[in-house]
Amino acid sequence: MDTEKKKLFSTMLPAGRRTYFFDLKENERGDRYLILTESKRIDETSRERNTILIPDRDIEEFYYAIEDILNFLKNNSKEKPARNDDGNSAELSAPAEEGNASTDEHQI
Repeated sequence: MDTEKKKLFSTMLPAGRRTYFFDLKENERGDRYLILTESKRIDETSRERNTILIPDRDIEEFYYAIEDILNFLKNNSKEKPARNDDGNSAELSAPAEEGNASTDEHQI
């Protein structure tokens, strides 16, 4: 394991031509951060990757911003997304098990 970046938790969310990766890591100083990576299929042989890093001190506020957006969509959408029995959007697949993805492996 890389001593500079220790992976604490990792999951991914396939969504059509895109795959989203959520990696919680810790650096050698003990600072924790969330790396969000979007991998988008351009064609059969190439992908585009976009990544943002969120320090742990900002993760909760990031969560609340997403929650605000979801609440807005629920209250203002003309057509609501279909839900599975487990409450997840039927359009998105369930996240992968913990430890199945790493930012170094995001070549999907």
